[in-house]
Amino acid sequence: MKENLESTPQMKFTMENSEITQKELIDKLLNNCNIIMDNDLEILELKHKIDILKYQNNILNNLNISLQKFIK
Repeated sequence: MKENLESTPQMKFTMENSEITQKELIDKLLNNCNIIMDNDLEILELKHKIDILKYQNNILNNLNISLQKFIK
């Protein structure tokens, strides 16, 4: 796709009072997409860690309840 883009005439866009070529705009959009994908991956990893911590917390709570019953 990049090859096609570089060989075609570039359209110019006005963005925040400055001109930007079609290629520059696509590069910015691709970069933003990559950032979003990285953030989504990080969110999934954090959700997984949260699930693990919830599971571990549940085990500890159950152990605590069992110990409390044993002590009484």
